[in-house]
Amino acid sequence: ANVDAAIRKALEKIPADRFSTAQGFAKALADPSFRHGEDERDTISAAGTRWRNAAIAASLVALILAGVTGASLLSSDPPPPVERFSMRPVDGQSLTPHFAVSNDGRMIVFQMQGEPTSRLALRRLGSIEPTPVPGTENALFPVLSPDGTEVGFVQGGSLKVAPLTGGVVRTLTDSVACCTRWGPDGFIYFSTPERAMARVPIAGGDVERVTDIPEDVGEQHGDFTVVPGEDMAFFTVWTATPRVDAIRLSTGERKAVTTGVKPFVTDAGHLVFGSIDGQILVARFDPATMELSTPAVPLVEGVRVDSGNWPFYAVGPNGDLVYWTGESTAGTDGRVVRVDRSGNLEPIDDGWLFDPGTPEVSVQLSPNGRHLAVKITGDEGDDIWVKELDDGPLSRLTFAPEADFRPNWSRDGQYIYFVSFRDGDGDLDLWRRRWDGTSPAELVLDFENRHVAEAILNREGTAWILRLGGSNVTGTQGIRDIVGMAVGDSVLYPVASEPYDEKAAKLSPDGRWLAYESTETGRDEVYIRPYPNVTDGKWQVSTEGAINPVWARNGRELFYISQDMEMTVAELQLGDDFRVLSRQPLFSVADRQIFAQSNYASYDVALDDQSLYMVQFGAGAAAEVNEFVLVQNWLTEIEERLPR
Repeated sequence: ANVDAAIRKALEKIPADRFSTAQGFAKALADPSFRHGEDERDTISAAGTRWRNAAIAASLVALILAGVTGASLLSSDPPPPVERFSMRPVDGQSLTPHFAVSNDGRMIVFQMQGEPTSRLALRRLGSIEPTPVPGTENALFPVLSPDGTEVGFVQGGSLKVAPLTGGVVRTLTDSVACCTRWGPDGFIYFSTPERAMARVPIAGGDVERVTDIPEDVGEQHGDFTVVPGEDMAFFTVWTATPRVDAIRLSTGERKAVTTGVKPFVTDAGHLVFGSIDGQILVARFDPATMELSTPAVPLVEGVRVDSGNWPFYAVGPNGDLVYWTGESTAGTDGRVVRVDRSGNLEPIDDGWLFDPGTPEVSVQLSPNGRHLAVKITGDEGDDIWVKELDDGPLSRLTFAPEADFRPNWSRDGQYIYFVSFRDGDGDLDLWRRRWDGTSPAELVLDFENRHVAEAILNREGTAWILRLGGSNVTGTQGIRDIVGMAVGDSVLYPVASEPYDEKAAKLSPDGRWLAYESTETGRDEVYIRPYPNVTDGKWQVSTEGAINPVWARNGRELFYISQDMEMTVAELQLGDDFRVLSRQPLFSVADRQIFAQSNYASYDVALDDQSLYMVQFGAGAAAEVNEFVLVQNWLTEIEERLPR
């Protein structure tokens, strides 16, 4: 009877007449004395009533059990705890910001130093020792395939893919600079020598341009990260203040998203990016508007950052994080150091720190070796300063509100030439001023609607060697050219003006040989021509990508920085039987936080040829590395910390 009464109460049409809780219903079912109302169906046989009530009871019990089971299924397990591990760097593991973590967070690929060359190595989390990846000698910018079976990388300016366990290495395309990302859409994205973004199918095929560099804007692109399942991507835009932009893949529509660099996207829909002061930040974003939908929250601090403003970290789509800790070498603190051929360095003045102002970093030694001309970024902008060696006074040479940069001493040491926007027409012009500031600055060369980006007088002072064309704003080859012009004339003639980009020109001490960078092979390489008879020969000095040629004072050696950021010196046999006698790597520029970038050499050679004057970022603070850190289940922390 109590079961019958409990069922009738549970089936009442008015909610107020039914049980208010499941516990009340259960108690009534178990209470023999429970009654509810009058049974108006006494005419029904007792047996029929029992069977009917039993069926209803069974149905209700089934419903209750189904509800309990459904609630159990809908309730999720607690999120896994965030776990941090300090991973011992293995012997030979390169200190670079370029490494990759697999989609499941179980593998890391990084560079390993070795003899005679470096290569990529795979470190599985279930193994202590790394495994070399065959066919990846001198490889840079590794990126893992989504299924974790292959690695993409840049080798000698070409984009290649290798199986992790060994096998045929295939080349996808040439003319690759850096910054690879393996997209979820079947493409590998990369930065071209002009620093625009392009992509190529992972199976090989035509290269497609993805981004264009806006007119009259000196920016560079990298770290292209496609959002899975969406018509958009994020990428780094390097300018004076680096930022992350979003782009609509189908239309090319772009939108600035946030200050920062090196974006990653998690499968859970978070944008992860770094800052140049060593933070890793996370935010939610709206694919429809290509904007952040929550404020960016810093979750990690103390991440190492190199002088190129690259934080040392990588994130897998599952949210697992790997990073180096350590003092950042990016930012404003820089100093001039003297580096010998073995890589030993010392600051020229312990008390002198300054903002070198990337990307236009430069230091030039006077012909008598007693002074340095340095571009310094201060509160009033970019100006040329003169430093007396070693610990002498520092004097400001230029004072215009517009940027003055790329100082270059005259051969007699009386003047410092520099390029500037100071006449207000939007073009770079060539100016000069006496090194001691005893004369006003004077305009030397002004080409309407063309940048004078570099200028060298020949040894006799009768002809100019000029590099016209500034930033390659369209990504089209041949924007930058090296030309000549007689002093006092206005007629230009070609010196190195082929359908490529030629820049970073340097004339040999005897005035008979011209060294320069060119993208003739699809990447920057160093070349030499005889001067002034530039059509009598052309020889490639570097072999696997190089920038920043600078002559030794002896005129028989040429310094340059290789693609893997090694300061290198080439011994030359000059003359009709030109030959490169040797190429000797001297030291890693990257490991010493020395600034290096294409288009213009930012260092100079001492008078004795045994050391170099270079700009070091971070004031040497990053000499020691603290930890290589793995964070598993990082999404748990992200979800806890991010606003909804």
